[in-house]
Amino acid sequence: SVNAGSGKSIAVDVDNNRQAIFDMRARIFSVAGGATAGNISAMVVMNFTYN
Repeated sequence: SVNAGSGKSIAVDVDNNRQAIFDMRARIFSVAGGATAGNISAMVVMNFTYN
């Protein structure tokens, strides 16, 4: 996976089937500690440009 970060970009190839795969992962941590089991929800905003 790639740590693109906020405001950065990554480029992936489009294959012969017109598919592009973005390997995305997330890591959650607590600065204060004391994290317990639970659910996490997130929203990812992406802009795509096809060249």
